[in-house]
Amino acid sequence: ILYRLKGESAITGYMDLTHYISLSENPNTDGWRTAFYPLWPYLIKITKNILRLDSHQTAILMSSIIGMICLLSSRYVLKKIVNDRNILDLTWYLYCLSPMTIFFFVGYTEAIFGLESWILILCTANLLKSNQCNKTENLYYIIILVTSILINLTRPTLVQSMLSLTGSLLLIFFTKDNYHSLKLKKYIKISILIIVGSCIGYAIYGILLMNGGFRFLEPFYAQEAWKKSFGIRPIYLFTSRSPLIDYWGLYYPFIILCASFDNIKIVGFDLSIIKNILFRSLPITLVYPPFGFIYGILSKDKNASKIKDYKRTREREEINIENNFKELQFLFLYTILFAFSHSLICLFTQPFYMKSLGRYVFGQPYFYVAVSIMLSSKKIKLIKKPKMVFSGTIMISSGLLFKHFLDFGYGKLLP
Repeated sequence: ILYRLKGESAITGYMDLTHYISLSENPNTDGWRTAFYPLWPYLIKITKNILRLDSHQTAILMSSIIGMICLLSSRYVLKKIVNDRNILDLTWYLYCLSPMTIFFFVGYTEAIFGLESWILILCTANLLKSNQCNKTENLYYIIILVTSILINLTRPTLVQSMLSLTGSLLLIFFTKDNYHSLKLKKYIKISILIIVGSCIGYAIYGILLMNGGFRFLEPFYAQEAWKKSFGIRPIYLFTSRSPLIDYWGLYYPFIILCASFDNIKIVGFDLSIIKNILFRSLPITLVYPPFGFIYGILSKDKNASKIKDYKRTREREEINIENNFKELQFLFLYTILFAFSHSLICLFTQPFYMKSLGRYVFGQPYFYVAVSIMLSSKKIKLIKKPKMVFSGTIMISSGLLFKHFLDFGYGKLLP
């Protein structure tokens, strides 16, 4: 492991790192036409010239340093979002000990993408918590725009941003709350800036592609080379045909999204019904979601009284707890739908197995931000024996992270 982390392995590159190194050393390569965006290779090239290291050592060193900064700064951002110290610690441990944290240290874009995302999330949270327009707010808007540009020069996120922001605004609309009506202009402004920044970022990349003799939308056409195709594959609802964490990545964002469904009706259908079914036995749902769904349906009458008791408890909770969730509900929806958009894209476009879905969900900040907001809203009361659930989750997560470091050392780590 140490040899690899020091860049002294006999293997020059590692999986996607090989492509980033190739792009940093040869800007005219065909690699630009795939999903390898230009910012990270450019930073590898610049830093390599400064430090006088080889490209592989430079990429590992940079991602490790940025990864540590990302993990440390994430606590500061979560502290701005979560008021409860216990929930803050829990969410931060889940993020730091995620099995996908390994990719912060292997020369991938996870680290820099994570840092950019935390900056975007911090500015969004500060804007949502602010009740007055001032110069600081304008600075936050500018940072959101610039960060969105950088994010879309780092990884392909234009589609995910559009899906998550559109979905967030629609769900806010269906809540029909006076609080959100007053904040709607701010939600729209943040959404527009993120989407505009995403478009600018991709436009820069697209122009680089055209200068290299490729089409402006070449990465979208190149998806066929990655053997991706649109289709409906029900088998993925039962198995990911890849590591279990990919399968969890398909369902977990949906489960967290459902936890927020209180009194939201679409075409007369009360979405809270889905939440009540999935949370009847959360441990079963987390281990294998289809079993949890079946259990929830079969135990409907048995748990009806408990659901009513939960609703009465919610009505007696402190007003400021509910207001805190409303204050950050747009951020919650944006982050969880951003994670869920990766689930949907993999579900409908990967014909053989859901490759890398666990990395897209559990190796990025968005899922954990949504979890922190959800837990701080006290909807945690839906969970039986929460300490046991979360302790078990952290133990499993830590074990998988350790295994992934070993796999990385032996060259067996799956993307």
